[in-house]
Amino acid sequence: HAQKGIKEWNKMEIPTPQYEEMCYFHHMKSSVGKAGIYSPSSNVGVMISYDSTKLTRFTEWKMMGVRDYVLGLEPGNVTPEGYGELIKRNEVPFIQPNKSAYIIN
Repeated sequence: HAQKGIKEWNKMEIPTPQYEEMCYFHHMKSSVGKAGIYSPSSNVGVMISYDSTKLTRFTEWKMMGVRDYVLGLEPGNVTPEGYGELIKRNEVPFIQPNKSAYIIN
């Protein structure tokens, strides 16, 4: 249902009663993924960067509710749609025998 809020994907909306959380899936164009948020009125912001060749999925999670007002900027190797959806699309990551997973320091 996030499609109905697509025009506001990059804006922090006012707290809204009965707001339904929305997830937007982004594809980074460079090997260094960057995402951030900035408040011009308070001149405060934060920027994250990560290796987007290893963490190939990026989820923006928005919950602009009255009591639950949250923004998640989430690099990862899968989207948070659930294991069943990942299986349907053949996107479940596996670690091969005798190999190790990529570890973020």
